[in-house]
Amino acid sequence: MNRADFDAASYPWIREALRDSNQALRGAEKADFSLLLDETGEFLPGVSAQRSCPMCDQPSASATELFVAHGMHIMRCAACDFIYSREVILPEAERARYRHSQSSQANQALKANEAYAFLEKKKSEYIVSVLEQFAAPGRRLLDVGCSNGALLAEAASRGWQAVGIELGATAVAVCRERGLNVAQGCFPQDLPAGWRDQDVVVLLDVLEHLPEPRQAMSAMTDCLRDGGLLLVQVPNQHSLLLQIEQAGNNNYCHGHWSYFTPVSLQRLMDGAGFDCLRLETYISELDRVQAHDAARVAAAWQAMGGDEPLTAEAMWRRGVGYKIFGVFRRRRGATGLSF
Repeated sequence: MNRADFDAASYPWIREALRDSNQALRGAEKADFSLLLDETGEFLPGVSAQRSCPMCDQPSASATELFVAHGMHIMRCAACDFIYSREVILPEAERARYRHSQSSQANQALKANEAYAFLEKKKSEYIVSVLEQFAAPGRRLLDVGCSNGALLAEAASRGWQAVGIELGATAVAVCRERGLNVAQGCFPQDLPAGWRDQDVVVLLDVLEHLPEPRQAMSAMTDCLRDGGLLLVQVPNQHSLLLQIEQAGNNNYCHGHWSYFTPVSLQRLMDGAGFDCLRLETYISELDRVQAHDAARVAAAWQAMGGDEPLTAEAMWRRGVGYKIFGVFRRRRGATGLSF
């Protein structure tokens, strides 16, 4: 298995197969965004709250505003350089967004697309293969925010005692139809009894959704045995595509509140009591990159240190793929409260 196996840019037919589902998702997101915003593009009263830097607690008043996207003021922290949304949706509105929004349903429809499912299965095979470089099958694994269960299904098929928790009712139903052991609800408060002593916890596209990622890491630590493994995937703020598209990129959306780079992700994990065993980027989005003006792409690639032909492999070597993936080990006695 290698990163090219689940990279959409490796398969010329993938984008066309996903085109209608992606367009439906973007349209649903736009409609959902508009429900929470006033005529000036700011959040309606009572919908959101402002926060300080989620990595160091520096007040947002001292941060630099980079741009505004869908009512979210995207800030760069003056103290630690972390990039985050100053606004986050309040908990009840956020839960409703996951349960009942048009975009939630459209997202599930996208994941049901055969082309998307093909890529997700290939990625799940890759992730479990990487995991098994550090731990043998047969152990306990919890997938937090397991979505439609692609990773759970792969882990279970290879002998892992795999369970998951997911907020979305549609996704939970899909998992259960596949015979997967999944609880519906929020982590950690709705985690069933007996699920808190895991060998592995998986967080795929979860951390960017959490308003307080440092505090959330304590809950992750509580679910892991000493020496247990944490697998993390987050969007890469330092990806080539984001540097080209900036505010126009769909990563800046309601629900994505924090924007990690490989450096800031490792900093978060270190402060939470985890040692980094492996850190990389994958999913190049090279075809999306090359759809932009060639001069703009060349300038962005050069600004990111690209001194070789632009390929997916070159992007991964430089850590500018669209997603960050890391494997971390809990230190003995770590509590997740050492920030």
